Amino acid sequence: MFGQYLTKVRSKNPMVHSITNFVTVNDVANVQLACGASPCMANHPAETADMTAIAQALNINMGNPTDTVLAGMVAAGQRSNDLGHPVVLDPVAVGTTPYRTFVVETLLREIRFTAIKGNASEMRALMGMGGHQGGVDAVEADKPTEANLADFIQALGAFAKAEGCVAAVSGPLDLVTDGQTAYVLRNGHPKMEEVTGTGCMLSGLIAAFLGAAPEAPLEATVAAMAMMGVAGEMAWERMQADEGNVTYRNRLIDAVNLMRAEDLDARIRVEKM
Repeated sequence: MFGQYLTKVRSKNPMVHSITNFVTVNDVANVQLACGASPCMANHPAETADMTAIAQALNINMGNPTDTVLAGMVAAGQRSNDLGHPVVLDPVAVGTTPYRTFVVETLLREIRFTAIKGNASEMRALMGMGGHQGGVDAVEADKPTEANLADFIQALGAFAKAEGCVAAVSGPLDLVTDGQTAYVLRNGHPKMEEVTGTGCMLSGLIAAFLGAAPEAPLEATVAAMAMMGVAGEMAWERMQADEGNVTYRNRLIDAVNLMRAEDLDARIRVEKM
């Protein structure tokens, strides 16, 4: 079922404009190429609106915000809204500083987002369920568990309805909802937490899938998150005894590149709530 969205990405080769952070920009571009999309990166406000006009989706990542980059994000987001293009927000480390709170409040006020994806601490901060104290990483106590799953999904669904978007939490349990329907994904591997930028790569994948299937934002987001989780498992299976996290990063991107639609459908562990 969800493999069809990977097929769409590879047949349509959507261009994705990413305004992302300098720590992970290369990995975002490479994972988009690996899945079949075409990346472009521009963050100066003098050109972001023009660049996003020729793309099929926009990916906004708050990793290293500045006033100039913020202006570029707003210009690109508003042009994407005018053109009806999907827009993804990754609210990296929102809640850790007052400036990041200002940035996300500005973005949410000025741009309509198709999908908002963060780790558990980031999404809890956005939902008003507590501050973020973990830097760019989720605090263990914030993560959804089987025990609190229903309550977390309910809160995430209310946020999705309020923002008119698909809301997603990435982690050991991935949650995706549009406020009406929710999915829980149980793919992935703990080694992914030892590679910086896996969350940024995931946002890049979500934007690629939305660019290829804008008519199905919930399902496309689920498919992208499943692909990242399955790739994490496949990468681990190919590791050798003397290989570490840098090799794992490379194998992760390789797994995205080599994955077939039938692999995704065979390995996805998803529950519709």
